Amino acid sequence: MSLTLFASIFALLINQSFACDCGQPIGYAPPEESEGKLTRFPWYVVVENKNLKPCGAALIDDQHAAIAAHCLSGSNAASLRARLNDNSTKSVSSFWIDERYNTKTGAYDFAVLTLDSPVDSQFKPICLRDSDKMPMPAVHMISPSSGKNKEDYLYTNQDSKCPVPATKTHLCIMNPTKVDTCPEGPYMRGEANARYYLAGVTSRCFSAGKPDLFTDASLYIKKMRELAPKGCWKDTWDWSR
Repeated sequence: MSLTLFASIFALLINQSFACDCGQPIGYAPPEESEGKLTRFPWYVVVENKNLKPCGAALIDDQHAAIAAHCLSGSNAASLRARLNDNSTKSVSSFWIDERYNTKTGAYDFAVLTLDSPVDSQFKPICLRDSDKMPMPAVHMISPSSGKNKEDYLYTNQDSKCPVPATKTHLCIMNPTKVDTCPEGPYMRGEANARYYLAGVTSRCFSAGKPDLFTDASLYIKKMRELAPKGCWKDTWDWSR
């Protein structure tokens, strides 16, 4: 490869990184109910299902959202509605579920849904990254159980054994403040550049004092690039606004 060609490709990759915007929350605290927002994260989506309880999802571009496969399993697109962060809704035209998804163990519990039309520019997607190395701290969003979304701060569980049925596709995450709420939504991690990156989606949750299991989003880098071609793959050293 010639030096000129290499330089051109490198410049293109840098331009793509700076061309998109992602992962920046609206303010530093959860919004008041009067503000009409579900959360301070514009990429947050609640997927309402006629057959199952609602689940949280994360926009990974303007028409696709990452979600756990168990939230869609056994359903069809017609039974789903996506509630955006401003409380407006969109229909779901289709979804992809990992064919390896195991309903018993929760292995490969990952899916990507497609909205019937792109969202407005106010709904910035969450950032995506190629590396599987994710820094702390992390924030996990929980879809509404009593009409309100909750924001929890979690940490990687290193001292205690991950509960059965943890698999190689899972991240084992402890929620020290959990009482009896079962999380259902995206697992996000904050970078030093003040942006949030998708780290995983909720797969299995357990009683207080035990870590929950999240499907590792880094296993789906190639698939997300394929299904969400306008995703924002932002380098963590990118401080542009």
